[in-house]
Amino acid sequence: MSAVQRLFSIVGLILISSVVWSVEHSGVVVNTSGRANVRYGPTTQARVITTLPANSEVLVIGPVEGREGWYAVAFPRQGHAWAHESILQATDDPNWFKVTREGANVRSDSRINAELVTQLALDELVEFKGRKVGNWLAIHPIGAKAYMYKSVLKLGSDVANALQENALRNDVNERRWQVAKLRYEYYRGIFSNDNNKALSLDWIGLDEELDIIIDEHPTIRTQLLSKRLKENIAKVVRAAASYQQSHSIRPLVDPEFTLPQSELVRVQPTPTPTPQPQNPVSETPQQPTDSNTQNPTPSQETVAAISDTQLVQVEDTTAAPVATGVQQQMIGWIEQRDDPGVGSTIALLNNNGDVIGFVKAAPGSSFDLADFFWREVTVMGQGEPATVTISGTTTEIVVITATNVRLAQ
Repeated sequence: MSAVQRLFSIVGLILISSVVWSVEHSGVVVNTSGRANVRYGPTTQARVITTLPANSEVLVIGPVEGREGWYAVAFPRQGHAWAHESILQATDDPNWFKVTREGANVRSDSRINAELVTQLALDELVEFKGRKVGNWLAIHPIGAKAYMYKSVLKLGSDVANALQENALRNDVNERRWQVAKLRYEYYRGIFSNDNNKALSLDWIGLDEELDIIIDEHPTIRTQLLSKRLKENIAKVVRAAASYQQSHSIRPLVDPEFTLPQSELVRVQPTPTPTPQPQNPVSETPQQPTDSNTQNPTPSQETVAAISDTQLVQVEDTTAAPVATGVQQQMIGWIEQRDDPGVGSTIALLNNNGDVIGFVKAAPGSSFDLADFFWREVTVMGQGEPATVTISGTTTEIVVITATNVRLAQ
């Protein structure tokens, strides 16, 4: 690689990282009211990342649901966390590494049993902080969150309003992603059975939605996954555009394609109406349904152009398949509680602090549930109902034998 090529490569990495930083951490700049501890978790039991002097600027992302008084902030540049070298790949810039494994763990110390800080996305860039202990590298995880208590932050009504607007914007972008995922899977199902019919679908609209998600979604993992899906459908988008243009066909969107209520993003009650995406899926032109209207058959050349394309399934980073029992997916906070006779002391709490389930790891699992204490997680696995008594109250509850646990976004 020439010196010029290396220079452009390094500049590219810096620019990419700057963009990722600004999108991932859309928040509000707030000053500290005094010396302020920044912690790895939303609890005083979590380790301190760094202590900031009075009037330091921090980027507040928003209040932590289910943790009264705690706020998520952008991981401070004054601090660092640790990642094992096995999940990092060197780049042309020695100060930056690329992540090689989806869901790779970052910890608070250079030990395998240290506190879990965050989980990284495949192809994510992290900044090397210049320290190495054994096989562990000190990094600044750009997309990670840290936590501060409200008493050390100067929070006024203007900050609260700005954070609410930010939360609403993020809800819209997350809903857009949920729709795009379902739409992609719907199109993929048609493509795998009938290439000819697939060419009449609105691949261009889907491609444009993925572009918006890449630019505006608040989490790096979703940005990168959207980018991979966009690259995966590139050939089909070009072939469909050419076919539809040459035959004056309006793209088809199935009128039954809707977002299930269960897929909607959780939005806190607010008097402010939720803004709608600029290009909602429902407004995409639909193919006329007249039974006499027949699409012309695509040419062999057009079909051949996409014959070697294999559309990947939307990556399910939350679980492996479960052969028996009822498949469950639950979101909540992991805490240790007394075992009410279900064979587990690991409880799952909702945002009100109520126990909504107990979790135990499936045999042979590679994760440690203790890693996720004081964290909001998505748990998937085999669920079984149980009747338990908690604080003197008998209730029905779910016990999940988890095949996978990961930090909730």
